[in-house]
Amino acid sequence: MQAPRPRPQSCSSGGSYRDTYFSSSTDMTTDFDRFTWKQKPVTGPEFYDRSLLSKKFALVGVFISACFSVGCIVCSAEIFLSKNAISAGVVVVPLTRWWQRELVSLGLNLLVATCTEATGFVHAIALRSALSAERRLRFNTNLRLLTAASSIFGPNGTLCNALMSILLIVSYSSSILVTLSVNMKEANDALEDDNSPTQALCVSDVPLLVLGITLLLQVIIAILGMIYADIQTWSSSAFDITAALVHHAQVVPIHGRCMRGVKDADMEGPIHPRVVQPSAWSAHP
Repeated sequence: MQAPRPRPQSCSSGGSYRDTYFSSSTDMTTDFDRFTWKQKPVTGPEFYDRSLLSKKFALVGVFISACFSVGCIVCSAEIFLSKNAISAGVVVVPLTRWWQRELVSLGLNLLVATCTEATGFVHAIALRSALSAERRLRFNTNLRLLTAASSIFGPNGTLCNALMSILLIVSYSSSILVTLSVNMKEANDALEDDNSPTQALCVSDVPLLVLGITLLLQVIIAILGMIYADIQTWSSSAFDITAALVHHAQVVPIHGRCMRGVKDADMEGPIHPRVVQPSAWSAHP
């Protein structure tokens, strides 16, 4: 008795597939086609991993980054309006032990690094998808801030990439200046207060405001790039990316080029595996 034909399944929340288990040409709507209303041609079976778990973690990280950036902006306004400020926009946190002050600074830096990594991952995936749609994806790992799509003013274009580079530098620089350990001994001597701590942690409102704005702008650019890019897979594996490009007819396999790399784009015929692989620098055109 012949087994029944398997039913096509969809991994996309808003997608529709027809005959995806077979090699005939099909039409497909991807995750973000509800924004563009464009149908993409596909061919062959869909055997690659969309890595939706990575997508969920990335979106959670972007959400946390957005909440943290808004919290930094609100806290900077609270510090500016606080009556307990020792000077314009500076409040003192009574942390007398050195490890408490270092722990606060370390936690802030780790949180900023997590937020920038989350937005950077989404921006890198969106840029990779934009380059693959333009037939310009030559490497699996691209220099995210030095490679841009053809659109200058788009979320994956040259202007936004340059802005992301500046925002990344400013976010790390401002996070260092948010908390400073200050020696309060001279101020205590002037006030003749021997019970006051000699070391304290000062929090400034201007670096905190700059940090919140830079993180929020990174989140906005990453979300816009994710919306406007046609993301087929969130996986970082070269095998899944190649399979996705072949399935969506964005790359065509060329027979007779076994073991040929990107450097050998103009050469024909298969070759034996090299004993020593060339450097990554020599692979760039």
